[in-house]
Parts: sequence; structure tokens; C-alpha cells
Amino acid sequence: MINKKISLVITVIMIATQSIPVLSEETVEVDGATVAMVSHPFSDTNDKYVYYGAREFASAWNIEVTYNTPDIDSINELETENPIEEAQTETISGSRGEEETAVQIQEIYNQIKDPSVDALCVSAVQSDKVNNKLKNIMNMGIPVITWGSDADPASRNIMVAPDSRKNMGEMLVQLGVDCLNQRDVKAESAAVKYCWLSSSQETDEEVEWKKAGDKYILEKYPNWEKASDDGEKTITDLSDVDVILCTDQEILIDQLEVMDKKNLTRDDITVTGFGVPSKIKKYCSDELIYEWGYWDLQLEGAVACYVAAYLGMGNVVRTGETISIPYLGDYRIYENGVIDENFGTGKVNSGVILLDETIVLTEENADKFCF
Repeated sequence: MINKKISLVITVIMIATQSIPVLSEETVEVDGATVAMVSHPFSDTNDKYVYYGAREFASAWNIEVTYNTPDIDSINELETENPIEEAQTETISGSRGEEETAVQIQEIYNQIKDPSVDALCVSAVQSDKVNNKLKNIMNMGIPVITWGSDADPASRNIMVAPDSRKNMGEMLVQLGVDCLNQRDVKAESAAVKYCWLSSSQETDEEVEWKKAGDKYILEKYPNWEKASDDGEKTITDLSDVDVILCTDQEILIDQLEVMDKKNLTRDDITVTGFGVPSKIKKYCSDELIYEWGYWDLQLEGAVACYVAAYLGMGNVVRTGETISIPYLGDYRIYENGVIDENFGTGKVNSGVILLDETIVLTEENADKFCF
């Protein structure tokens, strides 16, 4: 269900028109702040929509936002004088993970070396080297906000997440349940075989979603049996599985393409997961998927940008308190344990903001979203 807040944001942020919202509320806590946003290396257009959301509200908040996607080709351009951490460029080997780490560290440096930058927003590569870089930046007095892919909580201030990992995992399962019911398979009683699929760039968040989903299935659907996961690969032999739950848009599209090549439909097998409306809706028309889920990327970007600017201008927050974001509403600061019970939380400027705005997408409502 789409709530009123989401509807408001979608109405205000229309990428097609690139219009700046005409708003009258006063904003003084973030006035004049500069926020640098660094996306995940090799990311697709999703991170750009996060930036679009930040940009569309930044003018009304009098915030300047810079954005860049780290580029593998620019790794050799790193300046030798690096006051932030190691002077040398990270070595690139054949490992894609090492490449991602190297280019993100470089781009973070390129962005925050500008003395006007007050805060950093980053979709972090999950690497100890990136964590160390972010921790160094925090020690310089520059707040670090993460979105999309989290860093070690000791290496950032606030994580902006769609929802708790528990709720995200349960939502993925419920999407599968809804799709099964629509193809007249009684999910509550039928013998169902399911499995998870993730891309090669699986994040810690996705790992936790799967754990939460498995626990939810054990409690609510004891008649389900878990088939062996196939890692980052699509499943080509679909004769022994009823439900495939995809934690990543890339793998969801790949699996739907496998269905299409085998001339299967959504009434033959259930494939669902997370993906943006613009990328998945064509598969509805092709009768390959009933419904899938995602969250408002533009809202995510706007909230992350404002929180970064808020801390960057010297404001302080504690868990349990709320940040009132003009035109978007109040957002509570939760302890880091809401996304991982093993995470501790600092006394100030530490924690998680949950958007609590996940969306169930169908052929009927997908065109309402501009991302």
C-alpha cells in the first residue's frame, strides 16, 4: 500500500520535468550546507534516482549537493598528496571487490578534499579499507551518512534504510505468498519449495534479509521447504522449485529472462523480489511476474541529504529523538540494533533512520512512479 507521504513525495519530485518544488517552510538548521554524495561503484541508474531526490529538495533547503559515481578508469588519477589516509593508490587486482574498494576510496577523497564540503553521503562498498577511510573522515569532523549499502556503524553516523532488515526479509516472503495465491497455489498449506537468489555484489543487508525471511517462513509457513540456493547464478532447472525470492534487481531481471526463454509464465512458477518500477513493469505485461517490491529512491536520497547537512552544520541528535525534515516529515533515530542486533550505537549522532516506506508494485500501479 502506498501511504500519503509517498504520494506527496512522488507528486513533488517529478524527474521528467526537473522542476524545483515551490515551498514556503523556513529552513535554518541546514542553510548553506554542502553535501557530497558518492554512489556505489558500477551502480546502475538506481543511485542516480537517489541523487535526483536529494537535488530536487536541496534548492528549497538551500543545500548544495555534489554527486559522482566512482569510475574505474579514473583510478590512476589519484593525487599523491592525500591527507586523509594512505598516500598511495589502492592496488587493483583482478578482483572486482578490490576494484570497487579502490575506486570508491579514490572518489570519496576527490569529493571531500573540497574544503567547502560539510558532510558525506555514501552507498558504501563493504570493505575494511572503506570503513577505515570513512572513520578517518569522521575524525576530521565531517559527518558520514550511508544509504543503500551500509558501512561499519563505527565508521558512519547515520544509516538511512528502507525498513528494518526483519521487515524487509518478511516482505520478500510475503511477496512470494501473494504471487502463489494469485496462481491458485495455497501458500498456507501447499508443499512449497523456495530458494533465495542474490547477485554477486550481495550486501550484508541482503544476507540479513534472507535470515529474517527464513525465520518468518519457519514460523508462518512450516509447509515450505528450502531448496539449495544457487548463489549469484540464475536457476535454469525450474522443475524442482515453486518460489524464487530475489534480493537484488539484477538477479530478478536475469531470472525473469530465464523464465521467458523457457516459455514459462507467472502461473507456472513464482519469481519475485526487489526492483524499481521502470525496470520490472515490462515483465508484468509479459505475464512473468504478478508483483514485486521496492522503496522510494528519491525519498531515500532526500532524507539522507538533509540528515547529512543537518549534522554537517553542527546539529546533534541522539537515539529516540526525531529530525523534522521540511516538506517530508519527522524521522526517528533508532539504535543500530534495529538493523543488526550485534551493532552498538554511539551516544550522539549515531543510529539508523527507517523510511518505513516499502511499496508493493503491480502492473496497475507501476506507472505512478517515476523511478
